[in-house]
Amino acid sequence: FRIPDVKEPLLRSSLEDNQAGQRVEFAPQPPTSRRYGRYDVALLLRQLDQRESAKDDRAPRDARPAVLPKSAPTYARAKRAEQFGDLPKAEQYFRKEIEQQGPSWQSAVKDLSMLLNRLGRASEAIALLEFYRDKFDNTRPVDNLRANFYLKLSKFDTAAGIFRQLQSGADSRSSLTLIRQEAFCAFAQSDFGTALALLDKQIGRAHV
Repeated sequence: FRIPDVKEPLLRSSLEDNQAGQRVEFAPQPPTSRRYGRYDVALLLRQLDQRESAKDDRAPRDARPAVLPKSAPTYARAKRAEQFGDLPKAEQYFRKEIEQQGPSWQSAVKDLSMLLNRLGRASEAIALLEFYRDKFDNTRPVDNLRANFYLKLSKFDTAAGIFRQLQSGADSRSSLTLIRQEAFCAFAQSDFGTALALLDKQIGRAHV
C-alpha cells in the first residue's frame, strides 16, 4: 500500500519496519490531502511498541525449560519432539492427543495451531482452532491466536474484528495491546483516520 511522502528519518524508518512486514511505497503528498491529526499513525505505532518493549525488559525472565506433564504422556512426547526440532513427530503426537481427548488436548490444539502457523500453514491453523473453539470454556486464547493468524494472511478486516471483540472484558494492559493491534489492521488497509483515532484512544487510556 502507498502512503504520503515522509521526510522525517525516524518516521520513515517506522513505516518501513511496520508490524506486518508489508512493503511500503512512498508517494508524493497530494496538494489537497489533509493531515491525519496531531500524531502520525506509523510514528505512534513505533513509540507504543518501544514502550511495550521497555515494559517487557523490566519483567523478570525465567529461562528454565518448560516442565512436561507426566499425566499426559502423549502431549509430553509432542512437546519434547518440538523442543528437539522434530516437527513432524510433534505434529503427529499433538494430533494423537487431540483425537484421544487426552488430559492436555486443549493445550495440544493451541500448540498444534502454532506449529502449523510456524510451518507456513496458517489457514490449517485457523481451521483447527475454529473447529474446536466451542469446546473451550475460555475462548480468549483461541481467538487471540485466530486473529494473529488472520493477520499473517493479510486478512486485516477479519483480524480487526476479533481484536475488537477481545477488548471487551480484557484487563487494562491487554486492552491497550488489542487496541494497537486493531489500529495496525486499519493502518495496513490505508485507513489512517481510523488507525489514528484508535491510537489516540490507546494513549488516552494509558495515561488514566
